[in-house]
Amino acid sequence: MFVTMVNRSLAKGWRKKALAVLTVALGTSLAVATLNIALDVGDKVNRELKSYGANILVTPQVENIPLDGVAIDYNPLSEQGYLPEADLPKLKMIFWKHNILGFAPYLNVRAETPAGDAVDIAGTWFQKTLIIPTGETVVTGVKDMKTWWQIEGNWPGDADARPSVLVGRTLAQK
Repeated sequence: MFVTMVNRSLAKGWRKKALAVLTVALGTSLAVATLNIALDVGDKVNRELKSYGANILVTPQVENIPLDGVAIDYNPLSEQGYLPEADLPKLKMIFWKHNILGFAPYLNVRAETPAGDAVDIAGTWFQKTLIIPTGETVVTGVKDMKTWWQIEGNWPGDADARPSVLVGRTLAQK
């Protein structure tokens, strides 16, 4: 009896039932596609922005006397613009602390190799563990910020007993 009722029901209004099934399938596929886009777009934007590198540059406030059109910097105070290293963990205490994924200081100096070549050296954190004033532990440095760097060998560690460096391919070959 039950089978007969189901057969008659399907035979009489099969067009309406097919249209209902098609509508449900179309609605489900639309919902799944919208959720897929909504959940994936955040990850794609995050990857794209991370590939561009730092988007905030924190510099100390110094007196600046710019001279337009001159290649030489005559500013006597240009060498005095440093942020104390002890103040850097405070970056994770500002309003945008959840948007700051990583940070690293740079200290640029000019040096000379044993062969007499002048080179620019940038001191930084590769992967440093910090305890910020709120008590949280943060691991930060250029290893997480510069994901596009292609390193042959191992990354230097900030906690290593011996100091280590990264050098470019040209200097390494010399």
